[in-house]
Amino acid sequence: KSEAQQAVFDLVAAGADPEVFRRRFQRRSDLEAATASAVGAGLDGLARRYAPDGLLYAAADFQSWYGSAWYGYWLVGPEEKRTARDGSDYSAGEFQRYFGAGWAAEWKAAPPAIQRRFAADGEAYTMEDFVKYFRGSWQIEWAAAAEIPDGCAGYNQETCKGPMAARCRWKWSGDWMDSCVPAPLASQQGQVYV
Repeated sequence: KSEAQQAVFDLVAAGADPEVFRRRFQRRSDLEAATASAVGAGLDGLARRYAPDGLLYAAADFQSWYGSAWYGYWLVGPEEKRTARDGSDYSAGEFQRYFGAGWAAEWKAAPPAIQRRFAADGEAYTMEDFVKYFRGSWQIEWAAAAEIPDGCAGYNQETCKGPMAARCRWKWSGDWMDSCVPAPLASQQGQVYV
């Protein structure tokens, strides 16, 4: 029973379409084929995840590149997020729950989110930074790191250094929209890492 429960949990985490899974599995009793079809059809096929190379791919791309091992790679790949009109970052599944019937159009119109997490040194880094620094183990490090909701993005320098200074700091990137970044974790400040 626990094996079946884990399989259901994994299908939900993978963004599978339950109706596609049910129909496909009833027809052929092939768990792998039903899983591949259901994940590919889930979220209107718009969901993408980050592969070990740090790039985004759809489920069909994972299936063709990784063959029979695709599902494991899909499950550990971080989900793509986009920034909604409210300024918050959401995955495709979260867009679907938030926007309802019109979610796909909102998803397509939304810009990609810049995802950040706190590394062991207490500093905030983007996913791209994790890929460059940790290389082959970046997904493991990313999964272990604390997620940072994008609560600092979009503030100008004055606001970032003023009312938001307790949780944000100014780090000029060349674009003021993403130069206000989360401050280091208070518990990590002043520590030196070698």
